[in-house]
Amino acid sequence: YLILEALNYKSQDSLRPSQSPFPPATAKGGERCKSRHAPGQGVQRLGGCDDGGYHGAGLNVPRCTGRQKADGNRADLISEEPRPGLRPLKRSKQGKSLTQALRLNNNVLNDLSDFTQTISQLLEYPQNLAWIDLSFNDLPNIDPVLTTFLNLSVIYLHGNCMHRLTEVDKLSNLPKLRSLTLHGNPIEEEKGYRQYVLSILPRITTFDFSGVTKQDRITANIWRRMNIKPKRVRIKLDNI
Repeated sequence: YLILEALNYKSQDSLRPSQSPFPPATAKGGERCKSRHAPGQGVQRLGGCDDGGYHGAGLNVPRCTGRQKADGNRADLISEEPRPGLRPLKRSKQGKSLTQALRLNNNVLNDLSDFTQTISQLLEYPQNLAWIDLSFNDLPNIDPVLTTFLNLSVIYLHGNCMHRLTEVDKLSNLPKLRSLTLHGNPIEEEKGYRQYVLSILPRITTFDFSGVTKQDRITANIWRRMNIKPKRVRIKLDNI
């Protein structure tokens, strides 16, 4: 089944690295993805719930796992009762959650098909989604559906299976994005990983739970000028 935690939103951009709500991946992204299950196989994970003794930014952050098919069961997600945080979860008259944050980590998700429909059934105001945790899944790419939620300011994608650094380009369409995580993916091993991300997303202030400094931006801009050639525009002239 899928584990869902719908939480009252509060920005975690101000957290120090030692306060990060999730531990760093213990294995490199490529090694971790190779050790994962083959596509289509069921995955067994330990039951139970362990909060790790952590309560961050006013939110309860349990790490719960369960047994689930690799292709995901969205119906289970919709029917799953969100785990309570430090603040009571408010609901609308229709029974939908009045929250701006969703935690879908550790669910063996390998795609985000029907994501918009699912979110619409869970949240009263899905267009206000501002914080989403998709870490420790099996996502091979950044689904364009995320770019339709224009209020997203925090996205956790660490611990997935992304191999193409250019996947980050898709997130440049999110005007409010300020915090992003991608460590623990195979792309982390690419040369110029941090510089590429910061050059594509110049507005983010936190990357991989580390603050972005002025010097980081200068270095990213220099790296971009040296490594990324501008696209040439070809103009076709009509025959006279």
